[in-house]
Amino acid sequence: MYVLRPVATALVCIWFLGASSFAQSYNCTIVSFPIAGSGSYGPVGEGMTANDTIVGSYQDTAGSTHAFRRAPDGALDTFQFRGESTWFHDVNDGNVIVGEFQTSTGTPHGLEIQGNSILAINFPGAQSSIAYGISDGGEIVGAYTQANKQHGFVRTTSGQFTTLDYPGALSTAASDVNDAGTVAGFYTAPDLTGYGFIYANDQFTNLAYPGAADTVADAINDSGTIAGYYFDSSGASHGFVYLNGAFVPVDVPLSTDVTVNGINNKGNITGMQTSSGGIYGFLGMSCGIQ
Repeated sequence: MYVLRPVATALVCIWFLGASSFAQSYNCTIVSFPIAGSGSYGPVGEGMTANDTIVGSYQDTAGSTHAFRRAPDGALDTFQFRGESTWFHDVNDGNVIVGEFQTSTGTPHGLEIQGNSILAINFPGAQSSIAYGISDGGEIVGAYTQANKQHGFVRTTSGQFTTLDYPGALSTAASDVNDAGTVAGFYTAPDLTGYGFIYANDQFTNLAYPGAADTVADAINDSGTIAGYYFDSSGASHGFVYLNGAFVPVDVPLSTDVTVNGINNKGNITGMQTSSGGIYGFLGMSCGIQ
């Protein structure tokens, strides 16, 4: 049983200063990690716990996607559900993992993994579903497709689903939720530009990195700091955090492309970096603005 929430009409637009406001960056001690057997995609760290356990995914050389969990000491476990392409998108401090697997027809279905128990996360009546984020309390957010349109959703701890659509958007995805119930996500506008958003107290806040072609808000911690990435006009990706009402670029040295996909309550981050040596997941520790 589920209830559709009426789309909120309150909308806040954020305007920013020019390039001079980016004199500082979010610098971290970067630990890069490859995964043996990776192909052209990943590994990418997508979610993380307070103790820096990271979950994510990578594609092998045959084009099949595998999920992984990386322990704080660097030990790696990989996983595929029923031998299908599988993604881990987030993990909470109770070590509950959410993600997706795709059937042989390419249809995604959401997953929730608690210990040895694997549960389906599927929006009722949807063509497909993806579970993107989970709070420590067990609230889950994601996206589903119905009538060939993508919608965001929130699933309460009691199992009730609610649609969450950015007003006027062509598509919406809810990417993460913190313990206060604040949701981060991204949407596609009618002009096909991608934007991030924050949803709190029945109000949407639009997030657009200045000068970006597209912006993705991918994670949020309990202090409300957003982690994400944007694409420039050439298609290159760059990481950022949205902290205290301002965008701060993420500095990952010697990288041509960066995505920041996860952030924990310590402010540590995870994501993917591309360099001349290949594609790596990374853990960013001891982060701060410099």
